Amino acid sequence: MPAVHEATRYQIARLPSSGPMGSYIYHVFVRPAWRHRGIAAALLRHAFLALCDRGCRMAELHVDSENTTGALELYRSVGMRPVWHQWDLERRAHP
Repeated sequence: MPAVHEATRYQIARLPSSGPMGSYIYHVFVRPAWRHRGIAAALLRHAFLALCDRGCRMAELHVDSENTTGALELYRSVGMRPVWHQWDLERRAHP
């Protein structure tokens, strides 16, 4: 089994759309064998504290509303809340 640092990842950046006091969380990833142990919640809480120390007052991310990994529940459990819903639509071309 990998070490915890090999089992997890997160990536954060400041984006203009987040405003001068906001940040965007690109990825939160915990390998399947390590999930459901509170690791992702701990990563997010650590990120929120680090961002707060740097003057950020808001963090945002995007998640698939049909995600089956429990991501929505995770994000809600650390105090995040949905603020908008986006639809991506497609139509397949006929041959």
